Amino acid sequence: MKFEKSQLSAEKVNLSEHSTIINAKIDLLHSEIKHLKETSKNLKSQNAEINQKNLELSDLLLKASKKITNYKNEISTLQMLQNKVNNSQENSIDYQEQINQLKLQLTNYENVVREQDEHIKRIVEDKKELKEKIKDLVKQNHSNDNKSQKSYVQRNDFNEYQIKMNHVETENQRLIKQVQHYQLLLNKANDFETENIKLHDLLVKLDNEKKLLQSTIEDYRIKQAQTDKIVQAKTEYEAEIEILKSKLKKNEEFEVKNREIENEMKKMKEQNNILQLNNSKLQDQINDLKFVAVEQEKIKRDIVQFEVEIQEREIREQNLSKKYRYYKQKAREQLAVIDNFQTKTNDITNELIRIKEREAQKEAALKQKERYGNEKNANLVKLSRELMHEKAKNARLEMRVKDKQREISMLSNNI
Repeated sequence: MKFEKSQLSAEKVNLSEHSTIINAKIDLLHSEIKHLKETSKNLKSQNAEINQKNLELSDLLLKASKKITNYKNEISTLQMLQNKVNNSQENSIDYQEQINQLKLQLTNYENVVREQDEHIKRIVEDKKELKEKIKDLVKQNHSNDNKSQKSYVQRNDFNEYQIKMNHVETENQRLIKQVQHYQLLLNKANDFETENIKLHDLLVKLDNEKKLLQSTIEDYRIKQAQTDKIVQAKTEYEAEIEILKSKLKKNEEFEVKNREIENEMKKMKEQNNILQLNNSKLQDQINDLKFVAVEQEKIKRDIVQFEVEIQEREIREQNLSKKYRYYKQKAREQLAVIDNFQTKTNDITNELIRIKEREAQKEAALKQKERYGNEKNANLVKLSRELMHEKAKNARLEMRVKDKQREISMLSNNI
């Protein structure tokens, strides 16, 4: 019997050690499973964040592509304008050459016009002299009618002067026509100068547009660099996404391993149950071992004590929660009372303001009635009594307000 008892005790010890080892393995597997679940949650959250960032980046890239297309269109239009500017500059060079030639012609025409003006002035002076001579001859002709020979000579002279006058008039008309022609040329030159001014203004505008083009091109280059940075960031995010996808694959592998571990745990639990059944059978066989029974009773007592302590702690926590709720309710009630007091004090202050306004009105009425004399003394007495009554009311209300304010301060301090 002793040998059998020793064998049973040894088997029991072995089973207990085996069960402790199995429980330790189960705890380790549980901890690993928790760790794997946490890692999977973190990876899922990271994947969601990365997907959101990817969507944001895709939106940014779409916006950037739209902006790039707009900038390309603007650049094409600006290039067209630049080509127009270049063509206009070439045309302006041609116009400048024409203008220089016209300026030379104008200078020549001006010199010719000056010479013609001087010639015209000379002819006019000769014409005046001839007219004076004709007048003198006419006078001499009237004074010397009897002198026939002299008159004949004078008539010949007069005819010569008249021929000269006709010649001068023809030259004068010819010079007038030349002057008109030169005037037309001057008008054309002025038109060319106005066109030159317009072309100069156009060139200035085109230079400004060119500067704007250069500034817009620089802005486009800066924005292109920004879009390149965005694209680079997107590539980096895509690389991170691929890394996270690999991590997710590893996580899936970990989940597969976790399932395998859970299956192994189930098998271990089944083995543990079998071992526990065997242990129970062995315990049925070793009921005679008092030492084990005593230890089990001690353990049970300790468990009972722990349960009692846990119940006491739960009761304490319940009492504390009840007290907390009670004090919270009291605080709410006191806050409601304070709010009521504040509303009442506001009403009282409003009444005081109204009473003061009434007192002011009554004092004004008393002053007006004092001006009118002693005829309305009775009314003045009544008004004075009413004033005294209102002042007494005002004093009472002020005392009530002060008392309420003290009560509110006491309640706030208590809270």
